[in-house]
Amino acid sequence: YFILFLGLGVYIILNLLLATVYNTYQERLKSDFIKFHRTRRAKLKLAYQMLLGRDGRIDFLEMRAMMDHLVNNRVISTWKDQAKERIRLIFLALDNDRNGCI
Repeated sequence: YFILFLGLGVYIILNLLLATVYNTYQERLKSDFIKFHRTRRAKLKLAYQMLLGRDGRIDFLEMRAMMDHLVNNRVISTWKDQAKERIRLIFLALDNDRNGCI
């Protein structure tokens, strides 16, 4: 009976330990996720403010430079072959009044 009691005790203690480690991991992952997205949002806002320039508009060359940077740094890794055409199409879709700026 002692071996059975010892095995059951070790099993229960290891399960409690595993649960504690897993809960700590989940909390840490959640806080890292929130921190990542807050930082990302702040950096995107800053990048947008830098792109706006003096007149509050972004022209095609500025947008293409930004998108090329994203493609080259593998932020948008699925665009390798069609990047230039996709950038042009996105710009045309965003340029509602067709004045060459968004």
